[in-house]
Amino acid sequence: MANKYTTWSDADQISVEVEATDVSAGAGDAGKIPALGPDGKLSPTMLSETEVKSLPSGENLAAGDYVYVDSSGDVRKASGAAAGNAARGYVLDSVTAPAAVLVYFDGTNSSLSGLTVGDQYFLDDTTPGAVTNTAPVGANKIIQSVGWAISTTEIPTQFGVPIKRA
Repeated sequence: MANKYTTWSDADQISVEVEATDVSAGAGDAGKIPALGPDGKLSPTMLSETEVKSLPSGENLAAGDYVYVDSSGDVRKASGAAAGNAARGYVLDSVTAPAAVLVYFDGTNSSLSGLTVGDQYFLDDTTPGAVTNTAPVGANKIIQSVGWAISTTEIPTQFGVPIKRA
């Protein structure tokens, strides 16, 4: 819950308590005082450098999952499997569907683990939402690079064009 502050209400001629906002919904939140989130940082929705949008989850998602948005507007895990869908973004928070989730379309996915620094990573064809440093092999598999690991927990976004194997 965000902190509160007081402001003057001309209409009521009294001081009123207002809750600071920790996630911006856009223009409707213009003029509001921002609050730090539970991580002690401003929400990326308040920063113009990162392309991020709050969307409904269509399935349970884990922090670090690579995702796509389905035709109904729900966020789902991306997959390099034959019937998979290419990654268009990632999430930094775990959610239990149905719930709103922040989807990042650029920036650095910093919710990963076990990466090899310097390796190129691809969308995994066996575990939806995950990545692997080995490109998928086999008919109809989707090969999509998501970027190169800069630490054991981080991949800056560099989505490659998805290629479907013949």
